[in-house]
Amino acid sequence: MSQACGGPTSLIQLGDFQASRFCVGHNPLCGNSHRSAELNAEMAEYFTADNVLKLYRRAEELGVPLDRVGPDEAARIDPALPAQLAALGGPEAAVERRKLPGGTARDAVTAQIAAARALFAA
Repeated sequence: MSQACGGPTSLIQLGDFQASRFCVGHNPLCGNSHRSAELNAEMAEYFTADNVLKLYRRAEELGVPLDRVGPDEAARIDPALPAQLAALGGPEAAVERRKLPGGTARDAVTAQIAAARALFAA
């Protein structure tokens, strides 16, 4: 880890412990797309231990979190990586993919609010 003072991968003090500021999301790397079983399988197949390490190392070299590794840099790791990362979308897309009852997608929340209003109106 980079020890550059104040850099994205420097250490911070958490109580009695030191921790790296280099934090990354793991869902894509574990095959959890929150989109479909097919995309989960595709991601799990692509993100081998070797490809995950390459991505982590490159992000660390750049001093950025994983979501800041641009498509050009990702393609240098593996030509298929930019498409995999782009398929995930941003945080809003992740929220909107949760369309199941009780989920976080706008339609799911609207339905939950309507159901609650109906209960209180009765």
